Amino acid sequence: MIRQVAFITSLLLLFSCGNQANSEQESAEEDHQQNSSTSSYQHEVFWNHQDEFTTEQEDTLKLWIEDVKTATENTLGVYPFDMHIFFYKSKNRNRPVSFGHTSRKNDVNEIHFYVNPQASFEELRSDWTAPHEMSHLAIPFLGKKYKWFSEGFATYLSRRIMIDMGYFTEASFDSMYVHRITEAAAYYSNPVKSFAEVSKELFDNYKYSAVYWGGAGFFYTVDKQLQEKHDMRFEDLLKAYLPVYRLKNKRLKSVVFSFDELLGEPLFKEMVDRYETEPALSVLELFR
Repeated sequence: MIRQVAFITSLLLLFSCGNQANSEQESAEEDHQQNSSTSSYQHEVFWNHQDEFTTEQEDTLKLWIEDVKTATENTLGVYPFDMHIFFYKSKNRNRPVSFGHTSRKNDVNEIHFYVNPQASFEELRSDWTAPHEMSHLAIPFLGKKYKWFSEGFATYLSRRIMIDMGYFTEASFDSMYVHRITEAAAYYSNPVKSFAEVSKELFDNYKYSAVYWGGAGFFYTVDKQLQEKHDMRFEDLLKAYLPVYRLKNKRLKSVVFSFDELLGEPLFKEMVDRYETEPALSVLELFR
């Protein structure tokens, strides 16, 4: 923990000194501003019940999201914006949370959950949907073209958050992710089309899980490189990113520049370029 705090502090100090702009940074100038958006404003959660729930059910739902939010902040850092949570009754009673999605229109950050109103706090808490959707809000909406990146991002970080919640250990996390990403790799055996192109085809054919876990391979690989070369985790980088860049970035390009500026090398740009241009088959070899 001391090492992580020292790392984040040093990154913010380095950032405040500024870096000489290069041509790539200039091309993203409009949403890659070099000043901090940190504020003393106390960010709030607004609760919206779109269907009728009992008082007890409302209290359970609130307790659940507050618990997930605390674990998210412990893992990724504090989000520099208000959060609007919407609850709907799900007709599917086989799962505590049947569906969730985010919305970031006009800089209003919303998460919508379709829940079984009879679900207990522990049933809701053990579901991955809330950590997944809350992870999405750590970066801006990147558009349909980069769903492989945004869904891989949330799929990877959701279970990092659930480590803090006590559902995974580092060992069980690694075991599950190696297994699931290896399974997804079977869908990316194309020796010609890029990872991004194959991902779009999979989405068009409703093979969502393959893209989620294939995209998670990107972040699993990056995280391993960060540990080996920089003695840090990806979530350490996010804790430095959120207060400085989250409200400034609007596109994938600026998000990647921000990660790389904080890191001090073009790791993320080079990796994204490979996933966007190189054959899917060779890209997945990076994971192995």
